[in-house]
Amino acid sequence: KNQEEFNACANMVEKSFKYYHEIFDAYNEYDGINNLCTLNKKAYEEDVKVPEELFELIKYMKNVEPFLKQSVNIALGEVLELWHTAREVSISNKENAYIPSEDKLIDASKSNRIDDIVLNNNGTIRFLNKNLRINLGAIAKGWTTEKVAKHIEENGFSSFIINAGGNVRCSGSPKDGRKAWGLMIKDPLASSNKSAEVLFLQNLSTVTSGDYERYFT
Repeated sequence: KNQEEFNACANMVEKSFKYYHEIFDAYNEYDGINNLCTLNKKAYEEDVKVPEELFELIKYMKNVEPFLKQSVNIALGEVLELWHTAREVSISNKENAYIPSEDKLIDASKSNRIDDIVLNNNGTIRFLNKNLRINLGAIAKGWTTEKVAKHIEENGFSSFIINAGGNVRCSGSPKDGRKAWGLMIKDPLASSNKSAEVLFLQNLSTVTSGDYERYFT
């Protein structure tokens, strides 16, 4: 209804995304939080108490894993860490650019059994393999975006778009009379801001990703 109401909602959204980012971060720790990075460091040695939201997402992924036909595996963190490190080094220091060796990748892939992630009833998590690492990069942003969207709707907003960088969530329809939101998919082969397609969405999300955006040479 006014700028003040919008600002309050926007601030809530920003704080929510910051919180989810911190608990799902596999590479950095934060004061006062046992986040994913903490879990990966300690869970083989001891039961680790994690925030409810992190526990919920890991539990969800363990439950749906049998239906995914090995297309998504959150226990591939050790493999993804090798690629993450190679990408960071290769971008910051091109003279030393490299890709992980096949031997290291094969060895890391031996520690990717999701059944080695044990969830306890008291909200703690334990790993049965000392080399197992969780990475939620395939699911965390979409999960977070949907959680935040539901929170906005619960606070009385029925018409909005969240653009979380490749993850776009459309709620309701625009207030100007249109039946749906128009979402442009950029043509990756065009030098200008040309569209490859326009999607018309109502109460739906769409996710795009491209190897022309995230890569290294």
